[in-house]
Parts: sequence; structure tokens; C-alpha cells
Amino acid sequence: MKERPLFRDIKYVCEVLGRSPQTIKRWVKKGAFPRPCNHSEFGLARLGGTEAYMWTTDDLNNWYAAFTGKNDLSIKFF
Repeated sequence: MKERPLFRDIKYVCEVLGRSPQTIKRWVKKGAFPRPCNHSEFGLARLGGTEAYMWTTDDLNNWYAAFTGKNDLSIKFF
């Protein structure tokens, strides 16, 4: 059985990065931040509003490593 990935919502991401939801959404639109996950791909119900913005921790950790140029992450999304 395939292990289900861990997810983080936009509220958590904003707290870790110290940015607002509007900033994260703007980054996504510009292509500077990973696109939110496809809910149906993981068998998740799609919720409205900010809950619709969710990422896998792998996507977030990979983005942060590329953004900082560090493999040794000072911020870890777990």
C-alpha cells in the first residue's frame, strides 16, 4: 500500500514563512511557489477558501531547498 503524504495548509505555511496568505497566493500565481496539490489525486475532498491551498511536505521542502540553495534545511515543513 502506498504511504499517504503529509500535507500542510496555507495557514501553516504562512506561519512558518512569516508571510500572508495573499503573498503565498501571489507567489503561486507567478510560479515562484509550488502549485497547491490536486486534492482528487490524493483522495481528499476539496474545501473552499484558504483550505483549498494545501501542499505535500515533500513539495514544500524541495521548494525551500531550491529557494535557499541549501540541502540542510533550517526550516523544515516535516
